[in-house]
Amino acid sequence: MNLRSGLAARVLTSLTRRCYSGNVDKCLQGLSDISVTPGSNEYQEKTKIYNPAFAQEHPAFVALPNSVEDVQKCLKLASYYKVPVAIRSSGHCFGGYSTIDSCGFVVSLNNMKTIEWSDASVKTQAGALWNDV
Repeated sequence: MNLRSGLAARVLTSLTRRCYSGNVDKCLQGLSDISVTPGSNEYQEKTKIYNPAFAQEHPAFVALPNSVEDVQKCLKLASYYKVPVAIRSSGHCFGGYSTIDSCGFVVSLNNMKTIEWSDASVKTQAGALWNDV
């Protein structure tokens, strides 16, 4: 992919997101107990981008679920209010899929790192990094 087509893809993605912006404030109200907003140190840490091509992306807020039920609540509210959402499994995605602009919010699975060992397998939650495992 050349620079021009990459830029066109980002512009198209941005326009598509804006078309379905919904009501992000109502989502934040429903998730205020598990969310961080711009201006806080935790928000800055949770929205850190490692690919400069997506450094301009700043979500309206970051939800930090602690359970499967919290994740379900995030997705139900996002669906109901037609607010775009990006899921981040503690790390980042070089392609920019783990962030979103201010018309949406990020669901960071960073708090969900439980690891269960059995005789023949290991079961991890989506927030566990390789270092945790």
